[in-house]
Amino acid sequence: MCSSDLASLLIERRRAGEAIGELKRAVADKPDLAEAWFNLGQAAAMQKDCATAMDAYAHATKLSPQDGDGFINASVAARKCGKLPEATAAARQAVKLAARSPQAHLNLGLALEAAGKLDDAAAEYDVATRIKPDYATAWWSLGLVDGKRKKPDAAITALEKARELSPTAARIADLGVAWRDKGDLAKATML
Repeated sequence: MCSSDLASLLIERRRAGEAIGELKRAVADKPDLAEAWFNLGQAAAMQKDCATAMDAYAHATKLSPQDGDGFINASVAARKCGKLPEATAAARQAVKLAARSPQAHLNLGLALEAAGKLDDAAAEYDVATRIKPDYATAWWSLGLVDGKRKKPDAAITALEKARELSPTAARIADLGVAWRDKGDLAKATML
């Protein structure tokens, strides 16, 4: 089994620390192997190794510049590392490559929201819900950002939709907060 294949198996088994060593060997042996760089990014991100994750995703996206998923993962890593301009740039590239991907729009919304651009984030979440109307996470994100934008009615509408699609405890609690913020404690406590 080659280093890259073994590393993929280790990542799948959530043994990222072991996978990193295998993947570093794989990219040293074959620096043009985009999949190994991508997997190294995943493993490093699991280990919260920001520098390695961002470097690996940079190599992966350079080798596979048409892979929207690579840019989404690069954006997630950059956002988790507090590198918001890099996160936004990678997310914008993912949207450019995959304009019909609700995940790409959601990810761009998350990067914009982290950068404090709430109106722009809401617009991206809205696009994600229009592309995939049953995307509970996009509705939830839209509701949360509308709450931050002091738009309680819009927040409630989006959070109701998220709850309808996937009634998790977190979504129900956030809906209760939105009703509370609107001033309707009776509705907030009835959820």
